[in-house]
Amino acid sequence: MTSDRDDRRDHQENIAEQPVGEAGIIWVRLTATMLPGNTSQSDNAEYLVWSGTDWVVTGEALALMDPKYLNFGITGEDFQAIWVPEADRYECVGSQGLRRHGKADAEITVDGSALVSIWTGADGGSDSTENVTAHLRWMHGNSVVSLGKEVVVQYYTDAQQWHVDGAECE
Repeated sequence: MTSDRDDRRDHQENIAEQPVGEAGIIWVRLTATMLPGNTSQSDNAEYLVWSGTDWVVTGEALALMDPKYLNFGITGEDFQAIWVPEADRYECVGSQGLRRHGKADAEITVDGSALVSIWTGADGGSDSTENVTAHLRWMHGNSVVSLGKEVVVQYYTDAQQWHVDGAECE
């Protein structure tokens, strides 16, 4: 008779034996921006390996795809990926990066759109140099968003568009 503890140990050993990149989830670091819905075959990420104390970039490149419009990534950000044999490609696991902090690069009028600079980092962060077109369609109270105002933008997969979800007071 085996104990629950033995069963858990056997299960953990089986997980550790799964080949990474074939059946297991891997970590990658983006080397280029990945837009929602990205299906480009161009290399945009590198494998990461655990050194025992930190994640280390291997320099081995791969093309990471997001065919379900669930991810937006900026150069240097880490993502989980899995090999999808039926599609012969790596795809993102889960969803991340679809809600971002930014600043309006131009006035955004009610029912209009304009470019928004995406900002990253703590304490206000800094301009990532990535821009998205954000729409002001609802919950705007008939107010525009002025040039330079801070905004929160969200990518909506059903509309395949960025929308302003919140803005700094005028």
